[in-house]
Amino acid sequence: MVDQLAVQEIQSPLLKGNDSSDKWRDELGSVHFRQGASEVVSSIAAGTSGAIAFGLLSASGPYGKALSIPVAMLAGGITKYGVKGGIQEALLDGKDHTLSNADFAWGAVDGLSGIAASLADQRASTAFLRNAGKNELGARTTLETAELAGKQLVEGSAWKGIQHNVFRGLAGGAAGSATWSAFHQTHDNWNQITTNPVSGIETALKGVAIDTAFGTLAGGVLGGGFTAIRRSPEIVGRTVASIKGDAGSLKMNEFVINDFHSNLDRLPQLKTKLDERTAISAAKGVPSEFNVAGDALSGHVNFAYTNGGEVENQALARMGLKNIIPGNHEYDAPGGRFIPERYPAVMEPILRDNPQISLLNANLDLSAYPQYAKLTKPYVVHEIPGPNGLEKVATVGLITEEGAVGKIRYEDAAQTAIKTVRELNAQGIKNIKLLTHLGLDEDKRLAQELLDNGLVVAKISGGHTHDVVASPIWVSEKQSLTDKLQFWKAPREIPITQAGSSGNYLSENHIVFNPDGSANRWLTTGKLHGVRDVAPDPNLKQFIDSQTAEIGALKATAYDASASQPYSLANSRNRETAIGNLIADATLSGLQKRMGAEAPQIAMVHSGGIRSSIPGGQPLTRQEIANVFMNAGHVEGEQKELVMVTMSGKNIKDSLEYGIREYPMAENPSVAQRMTQMFGKQSSSRFDEPGNFVQVSGMKYSFDLTKKPWNRVTDVSVRMPDGSFQPMTDAGQYTVVTRFHPVDKWNKAGLFGEGISEDQIYAKLNAKPIPVSQVDLLGEHIQGRTLNPLVDSKVEGRVNNVTPVYKDVTLRPQPSIVGFSTLAAQNATTDNSENR
Repeated sequence: MVDQLAVQEIQSPLLKGNDSSDKWRDELGSVHFRQGASEVVSSIAAGTSGAIAFGLLSASGPYGKALSIPVAMLAGGITKYGVKGGIQEALLDGKDHTLSNADFAWGAVDGLSGIAASLADQRASTAFLRNAGKNELGARTTLETAELAGKQLVEGSAWKGIQHNVFRGLAGGAAGSATWSAFHQTHDNWNQITTNPVSGIETALKGVAIDTAFGTLAGGVLGGGFTAIRRSPEIVGRTVASIKGDAGSLKMNEFVINDFHSNLDRLPQLKTKLDERTAISAAKGVPSEFNVAGDALSGHVNFAYTNGGEVENQALARMGLKNIIPGNHEYDAPGGRFIPERYPAVMEPILRDNPQISLLNANLDLSAYPQYAKLTKPYVVHEIPGPNGLEKVATVGLITEEGAVGKIRYEDAAQTAIKTVRELNAQGIKNIKLLTHLGLDEDKRLAQELLDNGLVVAKISGGHTHDVVASPIWVSEKQSLTDKLQFWKAPREIPITQAGSSGNYLSENHIVFNPDGSANRWLTTGKLHGVRDVAPDPNLKQFIDSQTAEIGALKATAYDASASQPYSLANSRNRETAIGNLIADATLSGLQKRMGAEAPQIAMVHSGGIRSSIPGGQPLTRQEIANVFMNAGHVEGEQKELVMVTMSGKNIKDSLEYGIREYPMAENPSVAQRMTQMFGKQSSSRFDEPGNFVQVSGMKYSFDLTKKPWNRVTDVSVRMPDGSFQPMTDAGQYTVVTRFHPVDKWNKAGLFGEGISEDQIYAKLNAKPIPVSQVDLLGEHIQGRTLNPLVDSKVEGRVNNVTPVYKDVTLRPQPSIVGFSTLAAQNATTDNSENR
């Protein structure tokens, strides 16, 4: 039997309640200190629980929102009482306890203060991020883009992260402390307020000012301090790297644009900035190159006047282009068709005259187009000067599956990259860059697959999704717990960049290579240069103007029309919009005037074919209107876009389903999912809307994203001659005007049956080409009018999203709650009679 005395000897002195227990407690500090700790910790807990309750209830509907503040205060009161009581039971003798029923009330105040602190913290954060984004990208940057850029900058720089959290802490600390102190100072000075209101209120306000100043300072110091501690590995890493420098490392600067879509006006501005930055690189002895990550062509009215992209590519050559990859728009043609043969015909003489340019493609099978295949390379290897002489750097080109048109065949980009990197490594080439047109999320997956296979590349320069990446996004290899504990060992990482679209930004990236070919995490940098306010290079501008003089003729056709405010392109790929309605109405009404009884009943506008907003506050000419449409500019091309088809109600419903099939399914979040929203890392990725959403005239429909794909569309109705709407029947036959392109996509998706050729489907649908330009139809529709998107073709319920609204959590408990909670220490007292 174990000696009972021995057991007593090894029991915790806290449990024994004797002299050693008192000694143990004394070692934790004074009684007053422990009382203060119980106040501070319980206030933090109460403020946090109040913010949590408020955030959850505010997102749960109107009733929850109405109850959010009282429930948050109740949660704060219960939490404070429980936490304070538990701490004091553990750390203090009964005679020193200060817990009382009043703590329920003060906990409610803490809960309310937690809400105030968190709201101010979040708003300050948003303001800081937007300001940082605009400072980096330019004043013209939209708030959404600026905020996203600000997040990237904060994630990419410890110093920027510290600034961000100091600012948040100051704002949250001030708001929380002011709220907390208003109640406490009123209570503390109540007798004086009732006997001498002026003096009492003055005393209370002074107390509030002092408390607020202290809480503000505490919030800022703690916010910045904790951030510095959390990001200390980065701070140490950057400091050590800056001391060592990059003199002994291979380095280069890469300048990249992507998805400028024939926006020729930007190229002279880009050249000015590019020349400026490459001159700086040369002065520092750093080699540089200029690359294009796909979709240099189409999407702008200019494309109709550039001989299939000849002008764009000649201009790029004059800018010093080194490497280029095709995207998925290089083959665009009127009618939404594709001409794969045209692109190599354009590129062949340019590549012949500029042998320094490489057209890269590692994962598209071009064997069906021999002329095209012989122009491309899977990768190119250049030698650049390094500390040990010339060193080899390879660039690999990878293209999206959407680039596999006609007889081009797609091969998996990630598997191709793995194979190619291994092939290059086997040749002794470790320094590898990827030039991709896959989209940001696909680039992230690609980087992770490379790392999962034990491979690295120094950088991925991407395109396709038009993402504005203000600071490189680093994808890290997966780490075990042991690896994470060894924080001084940096994991292998791959940086990803992208430069928005339309040539608005030039991406500059300073790459410092590690010996294994990876990018040095602390010395590799990247940024975007906005060019919209940069003076154009006069020589390149003169060249472009001389090659595209015909475009100016579009300005000569005026409509005596204007819009009081813009018809915005925004959201046209996910909901009914005024610009979608305007185009659909113009198409349908214009054809009804021309064709009378033979005119179509319905217009279906494929949102991907709407390429630009209609500007407000200026006279509208044919140039502004042509720029709205794909493949517009030359009337003979525009007249190949529209077709009238006879479709069953079932076919029409399926085509609407096709337009929303890829949208994420909406679900009512569970409490666990709400908590994940509240405490989990917020994703900055966006759903890449593919442009299949349908805008309409002559019909209505609804959709519900809580349903599974292909079962989301409901309440489809068609307008009758008397203006009323009647339900569309599956078996009914309806005449529809649309573009050839969506019909081809619907057929490819099997909406009309499997294995049906284009010729067969157009015969089956009794297709009749409409030899009328969309530009002319819209121009006639607006002739002599002053348009207002809130009145003319306004959003009126043609397309109804009946998905239940499940609000995300908009308020999360923020670290600045600690700011006002530090004030709670003043409530500590060793005398129960003084307890508030």
